[in-house]
Amino acid sequence: MLSKLNELNEKRRGLARSYNTQLSDVPDISLATELPGNRHVFQMYTIKVRDAWLRDDLVNDLRAAGVGASVHFAPPVHKMIPYRAGYRLDDLSVTVDVAARVVTLPMYPDMREDDITYVCEAIHRFFDSVT
Repeated sequence: MLSKLNELNEKRRGLARSYNTQLSDVPDISLATELPGNRHVFQMYTIKVRDAWLRDDLVNDLRAAGVGASVHFAPPVHKMIPYRAGYRLDDLSVTVDVAARVVTLPMYPDMREDDITYVCEAIHRFFDSVT
C-alpha cells in the first residue's frame, strides 16, 4: 500500500480541488486550503460553517440525503476526560470555536467526480434553504 501512497494522495488532492471549485460560491463556509509550499494529503476534507448553530443541521441534512458527513473533534481533545488534566474548560477558545463549526465531508481516493457533485449540490440546497 505504501507504494501507492503518492498516487492515492494525488487522487485526494484532485477531489479536494473539485470540492473547492464547486463550493467556492457558498459564502457560509470556509474551504480546506493548501498553503503555498505545502502539500495537504486531504485524509479528511473539512469545511467550516460560518455559524456554529448551522453545523448540526447541515450534517443531519447531508445524512438524510445519503451523504456520509460527520463531525470530528467533538468535543475537542482537551475537553475529553483522559486529557482534561491541566486544562480549564475555557482554555483554547479558538479550538473550541473551530470544533463547533467543522464538518467532515466524504473523502476517499476512489471517490468519483459525480459523488463530489452530489455532495456539493446537497450543500448548496441546504444553504439556499436557510438564507
